[in-house]
This record gives sequence, C-alpha cells and structure tokens, in this order.
Amino acid sequence: MFILGQTFASGVNTMDSTPLNLSNVSNLVIKNGIFDDVYITKDTSFNIDDPIPTEWDFNTILHATFDNTLVAGNTDYSVSQVEKIRIKRRKKGEFKWITLFEKEIKKVEDFNTFFYDDYARSGVEYEYGYVPVINGIEGDIIFYSILSEFDEVFIIEKDKKFKTELNMSFSCIKVNTSSTFKLMNKKYPVVLSKGDGGFYKGTMSATFVEKDESKCIYKFDSEWEYRSGFVEFALNGEPKILKHYDGRMWMIMIVDDISENESNHWQGIITTFNWNEIGDCENAKELYANNFIDIYINN
Repeated sequence: MFILGQTFASGVNTMDSTPLNLSNVSNLVIKNGIFDDVYITKDTSFNIDDPIPTEWDFNTILHATFDNTLVAGNTDYSVSQVEKIRIKRRKKGEFKWITLFEKEIKKVEDFNTFFYDDYARSGVEYEYGYVPVINGIEGDIIFYSILSEFDEVFIIEKDKKFKTELNMSFSCIKVNTSSTFKLMNKKYPVVLSKGDGGFYKGTMSATFVEKDESKCIYKFDSEWEYRSGFVEFALNGEPKILKHYDGRMWMIMIVDDISENESNHWQGIITTFNWNEIGDCENAKELYANNFIDIYINN
C-alpha cells in the first residue's frame, strides 16, 4: 500500500487519469474552451510535457493548429512522402488482393482519384483498398465494401464497352480437353485427361441499341450506328470481358463470323456472335497480359 508523501499527489503525473486502451476511434470532439493545438500520435513514448512537433512524421495521426483553419491533415507531408497510390480489390471474406490501378503522386490533387471497376461480377460484394506507397513499400490500407449489381450483359475492353438487355439469347458449354483413343486388340478406349478443367465457349444473340440513361429510353432512330460500332468492336481481334447479370463472367475472344437477323422489326435487328474463353478474368497476371489493367503486382 502506498503512503501519502511517497506516491499520492507527490508526482507531476500522479493525478492524471488512468490510460485507457481504445480502438476504432473515428471522431474527436473538443468544446467549451480555447485551444492552441490538438495533436494525436501513435508514438507511445511521447510525453504530455513534450513540445508539440511542428513537422509531421509517420506516427502523426492528426495535428490541428487552428491558425485561421480547421484543417488537421497532413497533405503537405503526404505529398513529400507518398510516391504512388494503388487501388486493390478482393472478394469480401477472402485474403488475396488484386492490384487494379496505380497513380503517381506529385501534388495534393493527385490523391483525389476516381476509379471505375469494369471487371466486377454481378451479385458479389467486394472490398476495395486505397494504399499509399512510400519508399517502394505499401503503407496502411484504407478499404470499403461495395456490392456489385447490374441488370444487363456487358462486353468490355479496357477503354470501351457495349451493353444490352434486349432480345437476349445466351448459351455456353464447358469444353472437355481430354482425348479418347481406340487401341488395336483392346475392347475399351483409352481416355487421356489433361486435368486442366477445360474452358467455356458459347453463343450470344441480342439487339444492340444505345440507351439514354437519364431518360431511360433507347435511341432506336440511331440503332444502326450503335450496332455497327459494336460489330467493329467485336471483330477488332482484342480480348474482352463478357459479364452476365447472373454473375457469370469470362475473359473471351470473339470468333467466327457475326450474323444479323432483322427478326420482327427493322429497328430490332438481332446480332449473333460466338466466343471462346481465353483466360481467368479474376487473375491479375492474365488481366495485365491481355491489356485490361496497366500494372501487375504479385501480392
């Protein structure tokens, strides 16, 4: 037991509140006073009597000086330290991230980044991470969750895409890559399996018409222009991502000829094409190799 004069009220920090172990602090409120500074750091060796540093370091979380501003961030420090930012994605509940985007940081405005992920499946919840790169090393990740949902079928390249929901007919099969051989003097054939699981191939038919999203109407008067643009796009020899609203998705090449059928109306022409799967549309290395993303990081 401690006696008065030994510890109680005899030290400069004796009457300080007992430190608490807090986590997930998301906001701070100060009021009913006049304040010169608010300083928060991860450096546990920092003493309450130490002068508040004027320069930010890696442990600084917040420093508000109230010099005609309420800004408490570290944008100037961040620009001097952060080389790049990266956008990563993973399915919620999984561990492995895919890096989809990277941007160099040269000024404060570069931190404001807009990124639209065209390669997300429908009906899947993803986590997206915003990651600073400092001296070649990734820093703390900021991430948030998004549920991917859509009602149409998309055919996508990196910088261009077409979509449709009209007169759709969709079929595909899983191709078996095993081979069967009939040997002499043997009743049953020999089946050699490559064990790679095969690949998908299929046929899609649909009416391709541009949609005015603001008015939710289709531009049938210029239908032939949009459809002709799709045919050129389909036959350009570039890999594509084919996304179905039910969650199916493939990396494909469009093969063979493309046919057009006037069907029941000249403004509702149905375009039909065949496709073969050529890669894994959720594999970062294959996305990079087929020009869907500009960076490949094996992490």
